[in-house]
Amino acid sequence: MADLPDVGGDNQYTKIEMDALIARANLNYIETGGYIEKTGNYTLTSADNQIEYKSGSFTATFPTAVGIAGKDFAIKNSGTGTITVATTSSQGIDGITDSSTTLEEGDNLTVKSNGVGWIVT
Repeated sequence: MADLPDVGGDNQYTKIEMDALIARANLNYIETGGYIEKTGNYTLTSADNQIEYKSGSFTATFPTAVGIAGKDFAIKNSGTGTITVATTSSQGIDGITDSSTTLEEGDNLTVKSNGVGWIVT
């Protein structure tokens, strides 16, 4: 195994120690909100929580709500474009099955899975 760089001192980490640090960082990412900034079309994953679009017009697609009851997503349009929010498998938002909605500049949307679709919270 190649030696890791000595950053700021005499610290040398084993692969196991580095894997543990990376795992803790990934867990912290999920627990602290899973914030991501996007600049293109994107299908959200269960690791995401907060998605921000700062420019352009794109589509954000929710994953299936089945199997992730209680999961929250927050989408914010901080840019000047229009963000289309879509669902998969004809799942609805607040029971409306033809559900795509748009977020104009400054708009945001927070939803929660009820196990079969999405509800606005």
